[in-house]
Amino acid sequence: MLLRTLILGALALLPLSAGLPHALQPTKREAPFLGIAYSPYNSDSSCKTASQVATDLAAIASSYKVIRIYGTDCSQLTSVLAAIGSKPRQVFAGLSSISNVQGDIQTIITAASSNWARINTIAIGNDLVSNQQASVAQVTAALASARAQLRTAGYTGPVVTVETAATMAANIALCTASDYCAITCQPFFAGTVAASGAGAFCKQEVATVQAAAGGTYTMVAEAGWPTQGQTNGAAVPGTAQQSTAVASLKTSLSSDLVVYTAFNNLWEISPPGTFGTEKYFGVYGNSPS
Repeated sequence: MLLRTLILGALALLPLSAGLPHALQPTKREAPFLGIAYSPYNSDSSCKTASQVATDLAAIASSYKVIRIYGTDCSQLTSVLAAIGSKPRQVFAGLSSISNVQGDIQTIITAASSNWARINTIAIGNDLVSNQQASVAQVTAALASARAQLRTAGYTGPVVTVETAATMAANIALCTASDYCAITCQPFFAGTVAASGAGAFCKQEVATVQAAAGGTYTMVAEAGWPTQGQTNGAAVPGTAQQSTAVASLKTSLSSDLVVYTAFNNLWEISPPGTFGTEKYFGVYGNSPS
């Protein structure tokens, strides 16, 4: 059952000077944006070169103003920033794990501190609680540590963790420890949602989390639809279905969305329960590099 605590309800009635939790305080946040996810790996999981990254990003439509990356390995933030150059784009950077927060944040600082304006958001973990890779307490502690280190380095933008809507709503501390609520919404895996209903499904997920968080701004930091794999109930993979789903997501969520993902992640493994789809979410098919 989705939770909304009494304390959040009470705090919503207080003035800001009364001392709200961190995420309910005013915070610097870029305007809502349309972004797309990108992973800089070859099909054998090796790192792509800076030249390959530049080739890939050049193939992404200019309407995607933010490029989301998930980790600090492969010098990916450095490569993506170099590929963006002077184009009107930003990066939604992140840590894929919290096993080395200080070191990984320092990697981000080294890559981006000369131009923090290029960094839209920094995510500390992606679905770590949902995937049982970390506890709520561990993630919120990592968020606090990362934010402090980033603020010292001059970054004043949002620091968040990304989680599935169900996990975020049931563990709202993950949102209140973030500068806004950032959720994963993959309607294909619900099994009850056709491609045409993808946007409405995720819009409802946003509303559920936002209500549980006392009105804190909530956006979808990952949502997509596969082109290959097995059918999952009402959800059918396919190129036409993906086009329908992505259009539905854009219509329903406007600019509060990161589409997953730019290119097929051929290095991915499809574990049980993913219907053989994990490799095939790329809206541009296989990468040009």
